[in-house]
Amino acid sequence: MIGLVLEGGGTRGAYQIGAIQALLEQGISFDVITGTSIGAINGAMLAVGQFDLLKDLYMNIEPRQVIEASEVIYNYLSIQDFSPKQLADYGRVLTDTLRSGGFDITPLRKLLEENINEQALRQGKVEFGLVTVDLQDYKARELLLPEIPEGELVEYIIASAYLPVFKADKRLFLDGGFANNLPLDLLLRAGEMEHVYIIRTMAMGRHQSLERDVPMTVISPSVSLGPGLLINKERIHENIRMGYFDTLRQVKGLKGQRYYLNHVPEDYFFQLFTGLSDDRIIQLAHSLGENDVTHPKRYLFEIFIPALEKILDLRHKGYEEIGLELFERYAIEQGIERYRILDFQDFEKEIKRTLTGHEPEVHIGLIERLNLFLAKTVRLNWSDSLEIIGTITSQLLGGNDG
Repeated sequence: MIGLVLEGGGTRGAYQIGAIQALLEQGISFDVITGTSIGAINGAMLAVGQFDLLKDLYMNIEPRQVIEASEVIYNYLSIQDFSPKQLADYGRVLTDTLRSGGFDITPLRKLLEENINEQALRQGKVEFGLVTVDLQDYKARELLLPEIPEGELVEYIIASAYLPVFKADKRLFLDGGFANNLPLDLLLRAGEMEHVYIIRTMAMGRHQSLERDVPMTVISPSVSLGPGLLINKERIHENIRMGYFDTLRQVKGLKGQRYYLNHVPEDYFFQLFTGLSDDRIIQLAHSLGENDVTHPKRYLFEIFIPALEKILDLRHKGYEEIGLELFERYAIEQGIERYRILDFQDFEKEIKRTLTGHEPEVHIGLIERLNLFLAKTVRLNWSDSLEIIGTITSQLLGGNDG
């Protein structure tokens, strides 16, 4: 059997939509699906064959489809980047809402009742399971579909996804993420697995170890998905795209952390570093404030590359990992489009185009901060590190003259 585990995480669940789409396009289908919180909602609709509808709901979601609240709350839920004042104001409004009984999720219940066909799921071929917490004994309830009372599936899905206390089956339940936000053991209880796909959101909550004796593919966000209670269309669409391409990276064996790179030549970055002439290494050292380089190659491998690892916050990585991280950070800052599969040769060309006629040098104040950083005295801020990354990228791609 092929299994799918979906982590909880509020509206971060949009990431799972892109990931699932990529897996389906690769001809991968699932025999067992388990999820917690938003993962349970996504999993139930996928299991009943409603993926296209599920994606459409995400693409067009509005706060009023999830909760019943004032326009003030709806507006706050749609803000992607809060100012300090907005954040403080929202905190006060949220506190008042919780004191008065919390959010009214009648719209969410209606949405699920209209779109999850319990009988179709029970009669179908895909097994389904979810996690919630019983507040009577504070124990997790990890339930496969046959263990959920007939006619109460939607209530249990809501219980799995409900952050405030929620009543179901005359007992109090709480969001399953408090007990197990990644229900792998529940999935394995359904039978022997040929392969398991796990889609993370990196949300808070308790998690089981993923070390199991079963073939497994873990798909995780390449960058932060943002707040889990944000219902902002721009962020949701971004997270769907990220999930799609992050999954293609996994299944197609693409390189990169932020980009999706094909055909990276073997030893390209080793040759890039070793191909630097002594004059270019000295020029690079001078641009970073080092004026006394008597042995350029020793400086390159004993001082410069370890320093570059620190600047990039990498530890004990190979030339390819260091070089790709450098190029990707520079490309992000230059606004080079992420969401596409790029041949590495084209990626390199796009970076070089941004460098044409432009070879930046690090100013003296930054050189002093860099030296303090390398001596572990201070931390580099983001703008400082970007300036250094730009200089190094320019020197490397302008100087592979070996």
